[in-house]
Amino acid sequence: MQALRTVDARLDLEFTQAIGSLEGMGVPTAKIPFANAGAAQAPAKQKIMIEYIYAGERKALLEQASNIAKAKLRSVAGQGSSSFLLMPTQPDQHVEDDLFRAAVARRLGGTVQVKEAPAMLCSLVSRQGRCGQALDPEGIHLNQCKCGGHVSRRHDRVVRWLAAWLQDGRVDSDVLVEQVAPSDACPDGRLDLTFDDAGRRIWIDVAIVAVQSANPAAALARAKKDGIAAREAELDKRRRYAGLATPFVVEALGRPGTCARGIIGQYAKEDESGSSADAAAAWQSLSAIVQADSARTELRACGWNPADWAEAALEVL
Repeated sequence: MQALRTVDARLDLEFTQAIGSLEGMGVPTAKIPFANAGAAQAPAKQKIMIEYIYAGERKALLEQASNIAKAKLRSVAGQGSSSFLLMPTQPDQHVEDDLFRAAVARRLGGTVQVKEAPAMLCSLVSRQGRCGQALDPEGIHLNQCKCGGHVSRRHDRVVRWLAAWLQDGRVDSDVLVEQVAPSDACPDGRLDLTFDDAGRRIWIDVAIVAVQSANPAAALARAKKDGIAAREAELDKRRRYAGLATPFVVEALGRPGTCARGIIGQYAKEDESGSSADAAAAWQSLSAIVQADSARTELRACGWNPADWAEAALEVL
């Protein structure tokens, strides 16, 4: 190739411009094929160059975004957080079209537009009536509103899925879905799952947490480092249950906590395809459940009913 560049000035110019363009996007010169004339280079994979480009774009976005936007960007980049985008191979990985559309918009930093604009009020309904609180542009309220039980239903779906997943040949004992206290020392505590593993009683408590926060200090911390919202929830549960509980925390935009990753990794089946395939399928199911239910809640909070979800206006910045 170097010989061709030597005899063809136009080709050499095109290569030089391409190399400059890649360097401008953050790809190291050493990773660009034919960038160093005469130097011995191993063939560079396109994937490596793309990873450098994406890393540079992510850094640029983090530098110019607000603290809440930074936290959201970090959350969508966690292990398995984008798995709902994959082709489903199991029923619990399916996301219906209208919810998928809204979930993709959320992942891209967008929002569902309020149906009855300009009245920016929460439309979630409980037995006491419509919520009616103001919907903030950052999505803080709609990710935490307990009106109508939508947040609880998302949590309960994850609990039921995790119990069924563990019970499917991954643990020897029955997996009990119980809201029970782990000990007399925690009479007010209520954990979600319990089972025996190698003669030891395991307690798991599930939480789905939003990275958006109205607290400036919390927003700043979550903007600076990946997974802080999940980490805070894990520490809170360990303190509350005196270390007896294993937290299973997933951020609402997809990033799982350290303990959740550990549980999936520990109990994933090892078969002819390898345990990584089983773990990947688990993350896809979890991602589909969390993103579908989060999208459903946002659509309802913005005044859209299932019959008109297909017409819901979405805004992606």
